[in-house]
Amino acid sequence: MIVDHATPESGDISAELGVAIVTGGTRGIGAAISKDLASDGRPVIATYFHGDDEAGKFATENENITVRKSDAGDPDDARRLGAWVKDNIGPVEVLVFNAGGRGGEGNASDSTTD
Repeated sequence: MIVDHATPESGDISAELGVAIVTGGTRGIGAAISKDLASDGRPVIATYFHGDDEAGKFATENENITVRKSDAGDPDDARRLGAWVKDNIGPVEVLVFNAGGRGGEGNASDSTTD
């Protein structure tokens, strides 16, 4: 079931809206996405890998969002996160892969399909 904008009269909003994971979800665009998804009562897990102080500040300012350190580029870490979320929060319905890498040089327009 997809619920775009649940209203209080539709029942328990958090039960109707599945869990969302936002990688890179504690700063910039990811933080905005995390806050927007949580605004209707959806359980949101915002992950980060770098910036412990910044993530801690985000967690303090957004107590309705669960913040977890996780390396989105590490398949084992991603599996651990998914298992933790499923066991402790519920099944994941939304995944926003917003984590950025710090490697590489150049512009996206320089990329090829290879």
